[in-house]
Amino acid sequence: MNDLAQTFSKTEDLDDRVSIRRPLKLLTVVVQTSTELQMGTLLDLSESGMLLEVSSPLQAGSAVTVDLPESGLTRATAVWASGNYAGCQFDEPLSRKTISASLLRAEPGSTVSGELVNQWDLDTGAAQEPEIEKLSPRARIGILLGSSAFLWALIAAPLIGHLAL
Repeated sequence: MNDLAQTFSKTEDLDDRVSIRRPLKLLTVVVQTSTELQMGTLLDLSESGMLLEVSSPLQAGSAVTVDLPESGLTRATAVWASGNYAGCQFDEPLSRKTISASLLRAEPGSTVSGELVNQWDLDTGAAQEPEIEKLSPRARIGILLGSSAFLWALIAAPLIGHLAL
């Protein structure tokens, strides 16, 4: 088992997260210590935590501070770290106002609306697209023809009844 999987199994069960994670891509300033600043990118955000990509690796357990819209400098702790990625838990839960402001300031097209995406490709930092099963062309044509026949029957029934009188 790799280090990342061990860290997850020790610290949190991904299926039992406390709050909904919202994928986004938002540049932010990350403060590791009082003297070390670096740029980072938020890759997902929830009331209780975030997935952060940084230019120099963080250590699990290290304290970080990020600059978030509407709330300013916000303290968190790296719960797990793998390369330049870290899953962090906020010391205090975020407000909905902060989450909304962050989503609004995220890069266009980086948020996923209507879908909850919990799986990330840690190599690219991108959300994996949910698989959608598509109907075959034959099934689509069958549905289209069946729907058309049904609608024409609804239209024709009153006319046939009226002509029969």
